[in-house]
Amino acid sequence: MNDYFRCYSIPRRVISDRGSTFTSNAFGEFLAQKKVDLVLVATATPRANGQVERVNRCITAMLAKKTVDLNRWDRVLHEVEYALNNMLCASTGEAPSKLLFGVYQHGTVEGEFRRLLVEVKKDRNLEEEIRKEAKDKIVKNQSYNKKYYDEKHKKPTLYKKGDFVVIKNTDVSVGVNKK
Repeated sequence: MNDYFRCYSIPRRVISDRGSTFTSNAFGEFLAQKKVDLVLVATATPRANGQVERVNRCITAMLAKKTVDLNRWDRVLHEVEYALNNMLCASTGEAPSKLLFGVYQHGTVEGEFRRLLVEVKKDRNLEEEIRKEAKDKIVKNQSYNKKYYDEKHKKPTLYKKGDFVVIKNTDVSVGVNKK
């Protein structure tokens, strides 16, 4: 966190979940020294920290593409951070680094991450296509099953208010109501 604060400045507050990392005395004292407020979101409510959850989804996908050995994801995290900080944001039309520093940062990983993000997007599109095909097959199968069921079963008789209905009771066991 000290490195982060040196590079990007000390924030007014840190918003986090209630993980032991963020609720520890050491972390609380560290933030108190820096005069940073710690805001803990309610337990089991990831939507309270939605922006972070959204970014974490991107980070996870990028780390999965970039990391060969999954136990060494921390070795490429700085590259993922750099890529995210220098990609154009759809809502602002600018890269976060441009908004924060006033300039675009230059580095060697830009092209590689743009390529990886295109792959991630293709994978997502492929997943959506597979899901759509599965949904279509389910609907088709349901339609077939309904048609088969309807062919094999008699249509229910529709009664109107006031119709008389006779029900034949064939159970003559002792104790069974015959009405």
